[in-house]
Amino acid sequence: MSPLSSFRSTANVSSAAVSRLKTGSIPHLLASYREFAPFIPQDEGESPSGGLWLVMENEKPPPYVQYLPGDGTGKPSSSAEPLTKLDLPDVRNLVLLSSTDNSITVTWERPEVRFDYYWVSISADSREKNTTMKQHYMGSCSNGTIIHASQNRVTCTNVDACTNVKFTVRTHINGPPERTSEGATIGGIFIAGKDPDAPRNITAIGISPTLTRVQWAPPSNLTETQTVYAVRVCPNFTSCDGELYGCKENQTSHTWLDFESTVDTTHCVVVVANAQCGPRMLRSPKAMSVVRTPSFAPPDVTNLTIINVGAEFFTVGWTRPEAAFDYYSVELKSPEIQKLSSIGSCANGAIIHRDRTELTCTELEPWIIYELRLHTHITGPPARTSSGRTAVIVTNKKVAPEVSNLKVENIRGTSFVVTWERPKESIEYYTVEVTDHGSGHIGDRFHSIVSCNNGAAINPRQTSLTCTKSDTCTSVSVRVKTHTRGPTEIESPGVTLENVLLPGTVSGFMGDCGHSLVGDEAGNGVLGSAGRVQAGLSGRGEPGLGD
Repeated sequence: MSPLSSFRSTANVSSAAVSRLKTGSIPHLLASYREFAPFIPQDEGESPSGGLWLVMENEKPPPYVQYLPGDGTGKPSSSAEPLTKLDLPDVRNLVLLSSTDNSITVTWERPEVRFDYYWVSISADSREKNTTMKQHYMGSCSNGTIIHASQNRVTCTNVDACTNVKFTVRTHINGPPERTSEGATIGGIFIAGKDPDAPRNITAIGISPTLTRVQWAPPSNLTETQTVYAVRVCPNFTSCDGELYGCKENQTSHTWLDFESTVDTTHCVVVVANAQCGPRMLRSPKAMSVVRTPSFAPPDVTNLTIINVGAEFFTVGWTRPEAAFDYYSVELKSPEIQKLSSIGSCANGAIIHRDRTELTCTELEPWIIYELRLHTHITGPPARTSSGRTAVIVTNKKVAPEVSNLKVENIRGTSFVVTWERPKESIEYYTVEVTDHGSGHIGDRFHSIVSCNNGAAINPRQTSLTCTKSDTCTSVSVRVKTHTRGPTEIESPGVTLENVLLPGTVSGFMGDCGHSLVGDEAGNGVLGSAGRVQAGLSGRGEPGLGD
């Protein structure tokens, strides 16, 4: 089946249609009819295979021909030479007229026989080494192009450069029977390609303080060929397009090259692209650029100082470096803490925006030594980190909260009650210490007047404690402390009532018990009536008298 079989119409063309075409009743086809009239059979405009030619030709060569099939009558044309055998002859003197970087033009002599059209094609020349059958190599003639029987020249475009191709032209008759000639072929046609443009965008980045990478973009018109770049790196020059000294020349198939260097120095870099194109070597113009090797280490901050310190936090500040960088990072360590999770909000390296100049680390432990190290970073490539600046901070001791409104109430002959108000802050427990100033030794025996379960842990929700005593007058001091458990337990200094007299019917070491002594603001005993006592306070207590 011919390449045009898929385009054929099943409709026959009548004599009336031919008449309309000849008389110009179909205006848009008249020009094509007149141009190709010598090739239209005279008996009602039939082709050699018995059908009407309707020619639709491109304005520019090569012409693409589409047509309607014959009606199968097989009537011979009076203007065509009758065929004497089934085999169609091929064209003669097939010649390559020209070959450019992406096209070829060929010509031939028409055979002296009757046929309907030419069928031309272009394909990879399998006789050449390293050829492929990639369809895009073949360009506009890859799938077979139909040429009108009057043509003897064609140009095939969009053929990939640096490829070897062959061109074939065949004659074809629609039949019956349908026949195609074996074809005439020109092989070994080399598409030469053209020199690439110059490489682009030469830049330099630091790999290390002694190694720099120069990189560039490939030429914009580079084809799929093996490319090697010739690179010259010249440290001594007056201008890049002038005389160069001390150059190091290298070749690489990459679009980058590493070279030994020192920081913050200038080099002239010259890059030429060499592309192998069959037997030819294509060369680009020179690309030149002056590059400066980076100052490899990013700049560090200055004036890293401690602004504020608490028991569970600290704040530091610094002066931002003038050189460019991307962000800060923080390392926080403590010789006293092994687990990083215990180092608070700055644990595991906090990332800080480059515009900030202050940092607060929280959730720390009191009375602990911390070491903070602040770095600047450049993301790269390659990524780089400054050596860093360090500050050593010791957090404050944590001060436990104190109770308030400490009192001694409900003083009776054999008991009294210590009361207080709990602090707003969270605590774990209380302890109460009552010192009995009336106790002492009688002979070899210690005589105690007051019993208050000194030092026992008291529930933090409790705000009173009942103490017992003998019916002996005495003087006591009362101290209440708060406690907070943790890695380091915190105990408050305590709030104290000094020299509270407890009346009794029996005189003790204090002598006269007719009056009760209430502590004043200075902690000295003063006389007052027995009953409810709010004594003078030390610590954070509030002085005052009972009712």
